[in-house]
Amino acid sequence: NNTGPGDFPLNAAAAYAGPSMVGQRADLLTANQGRYIEGGAVHSVNFDATVQQVQVLLYTDTRQLNAQVELLNGPNNFKQKYEVFTNNGLLNSLYVIFNTPGAGNVVR
Repeated sequence: NNTGPGDFPLNAAAAYAGPSMVGQRADLLTANQGRYIEGGAVHSVNFDATVQQVQVLLYTDTRQLNAQVELLNGPNNFKQKYEVFTNNGLLNSLYVIFNTPGAGNVVR
């Protein structure tokens, strides 16, 4: 529920992943161990200036998925905040790719 002023309007859309994204998600699951994060915990990851894109995958073992993902680009910039909720975090997992140009990028 956005209650702030519309200073930075944007166009957005959401859809189920196409075949190429489904393959990338599956590859990400097998290639990386990941990190287990319980409710209420905060985990931050800083990235070097040379990193241009970051993949984020959130899923559960069929339980509810209720999370917030924040993308911070550099000091003194506005953060982008995404709130995610689904009743089945395995069937409806979140897989996104963020562009992270420049220095000072953090995913929290």
